Amino acid sequence: MRHKPIVGLNCSYKPNRKYAAHESFVFEQYYDSVASAGGLPVLLPPLADDASLDALLRLCRGLVLIGGDDMDPSRYGQKPHEKTEVMQPRRDEFDFRLARAAVRLGVPTLAICGGCQLLNVAQGGTLHQHVPDVYGEGVLHAPTDEMRKEGRERMHGVHIEKGTLLHSVVGRDELEVNSSHHQSVDRPADGLRVSARSPDGVIEALEWTDQPGRPFVLAVQWHPERISSVREHMLLFEALVNTAQSDRPSGAASNPHFSPRKCRERPLGRSGTDSLAGSG
Repeated sequence: MRHKPIVGLNCSYKPNRKYAAHESFVFEQYYDSVASAGGLPVLLPPLADDASLDALLRLCRGLVLIGGDDMDPSRYGQKPHEKTEVMQPRRDEFDFRLARAAVRLGVPTLAICGGCQLLNVAQGGTLHQHVPDVYGEGVLHAPTDEMRKEGRERMHGVHIEKGTLLHSVVGRDELEVNSSHHQSVDRPADGLRVSARSPDGVIEALEWTDQPGRPFVLAVQWHPERISSVREHMLLFEALVNTAQSDRPSGAASNPHFSPRKCRERPLGRSGTDSLAGSG
């Protein structure tokens, strides 16, 4: 039996409503999806010093960058849009250092929603701060408050580029995904390529341009953890864990333990997932 690799997850960080303190937490679908894929999820609190961050990352064989509130737009040279809701500074600072350290240390990474945006900015890319201002509302990218309360998803299609890591993982040219964001990638960072777009042109996925020989990185704008009962979305977590199980973590094309076919044929470990619609 193969070992279960430790997969780190960054956390939301917000004031507690009852106590004079902040709390760190992760929605259950994130860690349940990692566990169902065969990994051991571990939450990474927003520690202040780089030495502790590096020590945590060196314990991890994989990383999931989750979303949340908006990052400080000064990180990509912009002033806040009126719709931008900046996250707590402690989390903003930690997440930025975490994303950069993961690339530096070669930790296989799955970046989700705001995590996709974070990875891009940490590598030097930029964001659109409010999608409707740029792309209009032909495709809706966020659920209503009522949908969130009822656990319903806002769905739309994406087109996946052939020859990409994402295409090799899900085995599809087109895929229905869920949207829960109002920001998106504008200019991809040097070294990152676009591997999926929605019909209105919004960038929906990024990966390394030179994926062979690089650490496994998949960044998607949607929330696969909330619809992991759909096989293609669970495959993203399985691809991460499959890579993390290797003695030589690296990009899928150069990793002998990564097999898109093996991932697609693996039985789903959960019958479904309770959707918790939110910004992250």
